[in-house]
Amino acid sequence: ILADNKSHTVKAVDKAGNETVCTITVNYGEFESRAAGYSGAYDGKAHGITVNVSNASDVKITYSTDGMNYSETNPQFTDKGTYTVYYKIEKDRCTTVTGSETVTINQRDISITADNQTVMWNVAIDQSKYTVSENGLAAGDSMSEITLTPSTTALTENGTITISNIKITNIAGADVTGNYSVKTQNGILKVTHNTGLVPIKIEAQKTKTAYVAGDTLNVDDITVTAYYSDNFSETVTDFTTNASTIDMSVIGGKTLTVSYEKNGETVTKDITINVSNAEEIISPEKVKQNSVKLDIHTDAGWK
Repeated sequence: ILADNKSHTVKAVDKAGNETVCTITVNYGEFESRAAGYSGAYDGKAHGITVNVSNASDVKITYSTDGMNYSETNPQFTDKGTYTVYYKIEKDRCTTVTGSETVTINQRDISITADNQTVMWNVAIDQSKYTVSENGLAAGDSMSEITLTPSTTALTENGTITISNIKITNIAGADVTGNYSVKTQNGILKVTHNTGLVPIKIEAQKTKTAYVAGDTLNVDDITVTAYYSDNFSETVTDFTTNASTIDMSVIGGKTLTVSYEKNGETVTKDITINVSNAEEIISPEKVKQNSVKLDIHTDAGWK
């Protein structure tokens, strides 16, 4: 029996006694093999290299991630990254084949758009109103955290809703957000007041409240604020007053009543007006000019 993969010298003698020397080389057998790597976007599934051998049986294929330690387990990868896998194909009396291939898993591109929302004042926006792009999340993954933030809580017709704090987890609860390349799109926010509410009260302030008999009572310096049950308040201008019924020729205190009506409900606020004779109204400058010194006698003596 001749050893494999070696050259052997052999002597042959024929019947006439002639001797012939020849060299016989015994080579290892060969087989066909093909290895391929993998490249694709993250899909939540495990991927590895493939090694196929044809025209051979009893072949042993082993794998390694460091090129030193081999086992018959083909390494599988799920998360984004580039991984090198070494392989070795062995068969008795055949040349051992070695090589390596790579597994590349890219981030999965998705976009998340905040849906447009119209909400009542003092009512929070709906945190579930967003849309993930058509290619969506990988099978088994879900959005475990996401924050929608309104640009304002005041009344607006052109506010925005932004997206932040995104966290995606797989079916096992592991954080897989890093396997995604996420683009976000703002939504449009409208904040309105429930115009069907009735006012529960008003506050009214007037700049001028002291008049001289015969003056005209003006109402253009009145500021009125209406308040509602949802804690919303607004400045209103379509109020009315009883100014036309007040006799400004008579001195004394007057009650100016401010009224505001909405949705069938009327609320009022009174403002006190003082009407005096002309000589009774003295400016601070006049008081200073005509000030006098008074001597006051007490039990302790004169001061």
